[in-house]
This record gives sequence, C-alpha cells and structure tokens, in this order.
Amino acid sequence: MPLITTPTAYGRRDTWRAHAACSGIDDPDIMFPDTSPFRARLAAEVCEPCPVRQACLTDAFTHQDDYSVRAGTTAKNRRDLQRRLPDRSAEELAEYVCKHRPGQVDLGVYLAARTEVLPDGHARWVSTHSTLLINGQSFTPMKLAFTLGYGRRPEGTVKAVCGVNGCLTPDHLTDQVMRGGRSKRTRPREKATA
Repeated sequence: MPLITTPTAYGRRDTWRAHAACSGIDDPDIMFPDTSPFRARLAAEVCEPCPVRQACLTDAFTHQDDYSVRAGTTAKNRRDLQRRLPDRSAEELAEYVCKHRPGQVDLGVYLAARTEVLPDGHARWVSTHSTLLINGQSFTPMKLAFTLGYGRRPEGTVKAVCGVNGCLTPDHLTDQVMRGGRSKRTRPREKATA
C-alpha cells in the first residue's frame, strides 16, 4: 500500500512529503500498522528523526487520517487528543504533540500524572496501560519508577521490597543488582559440553 498523498491547492504533492523520514523506507506498509502495537512502535521509530513531523501531523489532523502512523502517533492517539483538546486547530494540535513528543517527555511528570500516592507512603499505578513506550524505550510502571528513583535503568526484574504488590515508591523498589544477583548482561556464558 503506498503512502497516502494529497494534492495541494495548486495540484502538486505536498513538498514536506519529499523530506519525510518514511519517504525512503523499503516497506511503506510499516506506516500502516492496523492494530498491531509492535508494528506501531516500528513506525514510530521511523518517525522519531523525521524533520517534517509537525507538517505531517498537521496534515493528519486536517484530513482525518485514520490509518497511518504520523509523527509517531496512531490514529487512536490523534482522536484521543482531539477529544481532549476540541477547541484547537490542526496546526495547534500538531504543534502541541511535537512540543511534547516522546523524545522530550519529562519522565517525572509522566509518572506523577499516572500514579496515586497513598496515605501510607506507597504509590500505585492508575493508568490502564501497563507497558509504556517513552523516549523510544519500553517501560513497565515499576521500571519507570525505578529509573526515576535511582537515575539508571534497572537490570533484571524490579520488585517492591515493602511487600505491597505493585508499589511504585522508588525507595521501595530494587532490581536484580541491588538484591545481590548478577544481571543477564554480566553473567558469563556457560560452556557447552561435548
């Protein structure tokens, strides 16, 4: 399936399309992921370095593109944003998304907006999403909280040592290294026996 093109008022293709990161990919179908989250992530990776993200997204909002990934957003992402910000024009919505694009997400703000701190000092996840793609990296809520609390990505499984299942309070979390285990990255390979 070729990329959707729309004529301008002068009958020519939009000039921004020639500069789009997806214009040179071998398999343009990747930009049409249907309902596959894996394919949507692949398409978003194509969009990440794109120099014409805002023009592409303005076009998607203007023409109600319900099929392709544009500037790292799916059609569902764009519909949700239009419902949340109904008074904004296509240009304003595109500018908003590009200013808050995944490569610029403040992880602390992201986590705070999706957690609830309980009176007993524990924190819990209140979003319906259990896997997050932020800044091109995949996180679980516990891995995100650990990363923020310790300033590094966890190695191995993250566990809450407080005994509260799913607690996201950073100082209640440990990774495999903190529990005294060796990470998969540093574990020596076992020699094959003949």
